[in-house]
Amino acid sequence: MENGVTANPHISKITGLDLSGTGFLTSFLYNAGTSVLPTGSVIAKQKSKDGTVESLRIYNRTPLSPGETTKLVQEVFGAFTITVLSYVGSDGSEYPLNQFISRSLFGWSVR
Repeated sequence: MENGVTANPHISKITGLDLSGTGFLTSFLYNAGTSVLPTGSVIAKQKSKDGTVESLRIYNRTPLSPGETTKLVQEVFGAFTITVLSYVGSDGSEYPLNQFISRSLFGWSVR
Protein backbone atom coordinates (compact mmCIF):
# COMPACT_ATOMS: atom_id res chain seq x y z
CA MET A 1 0.00 0.00 0.00
CA GLU A 2 1.41 3.37 -1.01
CA ASN A 3 0.17 6.63 0.56
CA GLY A 4 -3.07 4.99 1.73
CA VAL A 5 -3.95 3.92 -1.82
CA THR A 6 -4.62 0.23 -2.35
CA ALA A 7 -6.23 -2.36 -4.56
CA ASN A 8 -9.58 -3.71 -3.37
CA PRO A 9 -10.43 -7.05 -5.01
CA HIS A 10 -13.69 -8.95 -4.69
CA ILE A 11 -15.59 -11.69 -6.50
CA SER A 12 -18.44 -9.95 -8.30
CA LYS A 13 -20.22 -12.88 -10.00
CA ILE A 14 -20.22 -16.69 -10.12
CA THR A 15 -21.45 -18.86 -13.01
CA GLY A 16 -20.97 -22.17 -14.73
CA LEU A 17 -21.20 -25.12 -12.37
CA ASP A 18 -23.64 -27.95 -13.06
CA LEU A 19 -26.05 -29.23 -10.40
CA SER A 20 -23.95 -32.32 -9.64
CA GLY A 21 -21.26 -29.99 -8.30
CA THR A 22 -18.63 -31.27 -10.71
CA GLY A 23 -17.41 -29.00 -13.44
CA PHE A 24 -15.92 -25.59 -13.93
CA LEU A 25 -16.53 -22.68 -11.59
CA THR A 26 -16.32 -19.36 -13.41
CA SER A 27 -15.82 -16.37 -11.14
CA PHE A 28 -15.29 -12.72 -11.97
CA LEU A 29 -12.63 -10.86 -9.97
CA TYR A 30 -13.15 -7.09 -9.79
CA ASN A 31 -10.70 -4.44 -8.53
CA ALA A 32 -12.74 -1.80 -6.70
CA GLY A 33 -9.59 -0.10 -5.41
CA THR A 34 -7.49 2.82 -6.55
CA SER A 35 -4.27 1.00 -7.45
CA VAL A 36 -3.33 -1.97 -9.63
CA LEU A 37 -4.06 -5.45 -8.27
CA PRO A 38 -1.03 -7.63 -9.09
CA THR A 39 -1.23 -11.12 -10.54
CA GLY A 40 -1.82 -13.70 -7.83
CA SER A 41 -4.26 -16.24 -6.40
CA VAL A 42 -7.65 -16.34 -4.75
CA ILE A 43 -7.32 -18.59 -1.69
CA ALA A 44 -10.46 -20.49 -0.66
CA LYS A 45 -11.83 -23.62 1.02
CA GLN A 46 -14.44 -25.78 -0.68
CA LYS A 47 -16.85 -27.96 1.25
CA SER A 48 -18.80 -30.86 -0.24
CA LYS A 49 -22.19 -32.19 0.89
CA ASP A 50 -20.49 -34.95 2.89
CA GLY A 51 -18.58 -32.33 4.91
CA THR A 52 -15.18 -32.85 3.27
CA VAL A 53 -13.16 -29.61 3.20
CA GLU A 54 -10.38 -29.00 0.67
CA SER A 55 -8.14 -26.06 -0.13
CA LEU A 56 -8.78 -24.25 -3.39
CA ARG A 57 -6.45 -21.86 -5.20
CA ILE A 58 -7.70 -19.94 -8.23
CA TYR A 59 -4.92 -18.28 -10.22
CA ASN A 60 -5.14 -14.81 -11.72
CA ARG A 61 -2.53 -14.14 -14.39
CA THR A 62 -3.78 -10.65 -15.27
CA PRO A 63 -2.91 -7.49 -13.29
CA LEU A 64 -6.10 -5.47 -12.79
CA SER A 65 -6.24 -1.71 -12.97
CA PRO A 66 -8.87 0.06 -10.84
CA GLY A 67 -12.35 -0.71 -12.16
CA GLU A 68 -11.27 -3.72 -14.23
CA THR A 69 -12.71 -7.24 -14.07
CA THR A 70 -11.20 -10.55 -15.16
CA LYS A 71 -12.71 -14.01 -15.53
CA LEU A 72 -11.17 -16.85 -13.50
CA VAL A 73 -11.99 -20.50 -14.25
CA GLN A 74 -11.29 -23.38 -11.87
CA GLU A 75 -12.30 -27.04 -12.04
CA VAL A 76 -14.06 -28.17 -8.87
CA PHE A 77 -15.45 -31.55 -7.77
CA GLY A 78 -18.43 -31.96 -5.46
CA ALA A 79 -18.34 -28.42 -4.11
CA PHE A 80 -21.43 -27.35 -2.16
CA THR A 81 -20.03 -24.18 -0.57
CA ILE A 82 -16.84 -22.22 -1.09
CA THR A 83 -15.44 -19.83 1.50
CA VAL A 84 -13.22 -17.25 -0.20
CA LEU A 85 -10.56 -16.22 2.29
CA SER A 86 -8.09 -13.87 0.59
CA TYR A 87 -6.24 -12.78 -2.50
CA VAL A 88 -2.46 -13.17 -2.39
CA GLY A 89 -0.53 -11.10 -4.93
CA SER A 90 2.62 -12.33 -6.65
CA ASP A 91 4.44 -9.50 -4.84
CA GLY A 92 3.47 -10.96 -1.44
CA SER A 93 0.61 -8.51 -0.79
CA GLU A 94 -2.51 -9.99 0.79
CA TYR A 95 -6.07 -8.72 0.58
CA PRO A 96 -8.88 -10.21 2.71
CA LEU A 97 -11.92 -11.22 0.64
CA ASN A 98 -14.18 -12.85 3.25
CA GLN A 99 -16.83 -13.95 0.75
CA PHE A 100 -19.07 -16.99 0.73
CA ILE A 101 -20.21 -18.83 -2.40
CA SER A 102 -23.09 -21.28 -2.08
CA ARG A 103 -25.05 -23.52 -4.40
CA SER A 104 -28.81 -23.82 -4.50
CA LEU A 105 -31.36 -25.25 -6.89
CA PHE A 106 -31.17 -21.98 -8.84
CA GLY A 107 -27.40 -21.96 -9.29
CA TRP A 108 -24.58 -20.26 -7.43
CA SER A 109 -24.60 -17.05 -5.42
CA VAL A 110 -21.85 -14.99 -3.83
CA ARG A 111 -22.11 -12.95 -0.62
